[in-house]
Amino acid sequence: ETDYPERVLNLCSERNIAFWDLQWQGEREFTCWLSRSDAAALEREMILARAACDSAHGRFLENAAYLGPLQAKAAGYDNGFRLLIGSWLCEALGLTNRQDEALELSQEIERLLDGPGIGRGDMARSFARVLHVHLAMGALKRAGQLLDQQRSRGRTVFPGLTAELADGLLHAYAGDPEPALRCLVPAVAQLRLGGPASPGPLAASATAYCLALTGDTKGAALHLQLKTKAADGGPWCVRRGTRHFAAL
Repeated sequence: ETDYPERVLNLCSERNIAFWDLQWQGEREFTCWLSRSDAAALEREMILARAACDSAHGRFLENAAYLGPLQAKAAGYDNGFRLLIGSWLCEALGLTNRQDEALELSQEIERLLDGPGIGRGDMARSFARVLHVHLAMGALKRAGQLLDQQRSRGRTVFPGLTAELADGLLHAYAGDPEPALRCLVPAVAQLRLGGPASPGPLAASATAYCLALTGDTKGAALHLQLKTKAADGGPWCVRRGTRHFAAL
């Protein structure tokens, strides 16, 4: 589901180490012929790979249990790593009935977004993860504030299509069809022409829901057909959002 496992394998290959020769002592301690720096880099990638895999498959209880101890000593890690594991933990907490803890952690993640050493891709993915968990929890006002804060600081976390989709989904979750459709209809059109495959079903089902709210049942049915034709892929949270709007 992510590029992390491939990066782990590439690092092993560069150092002439068979992936299956990596052994663990306890939970996270390597015993293999690696330098200290290489072992730390490999450990980092494997932690991220496990977190990404559990998130993609909806194993949020497992992710919360795994990432909680890492987050407790996160001060020893670089900002990029802290942002990634923090966003996955925030998602896991928010979707396992620990919303108060998720909201508290999201404030720390916001502070990290303003810090140095964060890659643009990691920033966008982590922000999207935190934003979506706010939507899933029904914390719509806070989700809107997160988007507004990023804009007010002159930072474009989401470029173009992604920004339109984020705004449209926020209005759709709030049951406000007109502003949602102003964002979602062009987003669906762009996704049909080309773009990432996984947001397609979510955008189409959210558009169908908003069209139904306006009384356009024909348009709603058409977009539900687009949803069923598209590949229902992507992480668990994206698939869940697609089913949510389709059911409405």
